[in-house]
Amino acid sequence: MYLFAYGSNMHTAHVHRWAMGQGYSSSRWNEVVGNAMGPAFLPDFALAWEDIREQGAGVRSELGGVVHGILIHLPSRKTLTVYDHKEGFPEHYTRTQELVHPMGAVFPSGLEDRRVEGQPVQAWVYQLQNEW
Repeated sequence: MYLFAYGSNMHTAHVHRWAMGQGYSSSRWNEVVGNAMGPAFLPDFALAWEDIREQGAGVRSELGGVVHGILIHLPSRKTLTVYDHKEGFPEHYTRTQELVHPMGAVFPSGLEDRRVEGQPVQAWVYQLQNEW
């Protein structure tokens, strides 16, 4: 399972600190934040600044647009729930599966079986709710 991260979610140390402050705990870093696989892009989307919360923006569908971020391998649904909580899903953001394109991804040791070799992969993407 993959997550396309953009904005502050690309900073996995920030996500980890946030998660620890929210009471998530684990002896293994990747169980909380996943494994950053490398840079990626999301075609036909654009950054959107309609989010009135302090934490920033989101993405929305836009033909011809592109959003750059990173691809994160999520080892379990539990890891996805950390990001759901951080993003305010489903109250503030929706989460959909979209085709994401890796760009020269670097794979941590032990994940060789998860190589994507530049081929598009399905990844979870958080999008702004329409009312924002």
